[in-house]
Amino acid sequence: MKHEITEVEYKKVVAFAKKNNDERLERKLQVLLMRYEGAKNREIAKKLNYSLTRVSELCREFKEVGLDEYVRPKYKANRRNLSREKEKEILDSFYQRSASGEKITAQMIRKKLEECLGRKTNEKYVYDVLSRHGWKDITTLRSRNSTKKNQ
Repeated sequence: MKHEITEVEYKKVVAFAKKNNDERLERKLQVLLMRYEGAKNREIAKKLNYSLTRVSELCREFKEVGLDEYVRPKYKANRRNLSREKEKEILDSFYQRSASGEKITAQMIRKKLEECLGRKTNEKYVYDVLSRHGWKDITTLRSRNSTKKNQ
């Protein structure tokens, strides 16, 4: 069988699987465990809802890179492309403009974000950034300002 899993590799996978709590990774580990136990690609694919090609790719990847790289998360949760510091810097500049009485819109913030990112974004991205920094929406930016003026 191509990409055969050795007993040493199997024991490492079993030990890692016991500590694992990620469902997606669990399926990837199951491929290796079933392969070691002698299951054919077709059986593995059917049981774990993978394509035959994907089962083969996963086994090949494991053999090429080893367990540590195989289980390493390839994607990070933060796909914002701007650091929190840069987002805060942008929002602070709008906060200051708002403090001087200028009306700030989501479209204005969006244009600045797009300029910094070098690509188009959607309006939801603006509200995600605002939310990450404690603003529920653009009116919060204005209302924070008006509270400062009243003090």
